[in-house]
Amino acid sequence: MATVLTDLRAERYVDTVHSAGKDRLCVDANLTGSITIGAVSIEDPDTGLTVDIRTVGDLNALIVYDADELQKTRISEYGSSIISASGTDIPASYTVPSGKNFFWTGVIVGGEEAGEFQCRIDSTDKALIRNAGADRTKTLKFPEALLLSESETADIRITNIGHKTKSFEVTIMGYIRSV
Repeated sequence: MATVLTDLRAERYVDTVHSAGKDRLCVDANLTGSITIGAVSIEDPDTGLTVDIRTVGDLNALIVYDADELQKTRISEYGSSIISASGTDIPASYTVPSGKNFFWTGVIVGGEEAGEFQCRIDSTDKALIRNAGADRTKTLKFPEALLLSESETADIRITNIGHKTKSFEVTIMGYIRSV
């Protein structure tokens, strides 16, 4: 059995604050009465935002979060390889599990020698990064996540374009969600 509360009003002020990279809604309210309940879920039907009630130290706080964000499982697939001059290798790959979608958001690539890093989905090139020059580590965040369906594979194929056998490293970054 659930108790539905309606028409609660803030008696003092409502303000929006930007803190730690997020917008937060601050409400200074005086609520009367006492309610003892278990788990609470309050959802805005228009935006899907959910309110969770938690204790923060000795303060009571309402924390608003996007419930959709909580359904993401972050993926960070790392691989490294020693590659001879003009050689190639695929040190990291991620195959999407059954019933999931993978949203490939970016990569980190680097090495001790100049290299070409091909970001591929099922062996089809989607992006190319080079790390020649003094800065041998590069981060690429895709403007929009690349969507992979179950059984599709994301990988990074490295070609050593330098003149010596050297070490290279890559990380595939993204998240999965249930279909």
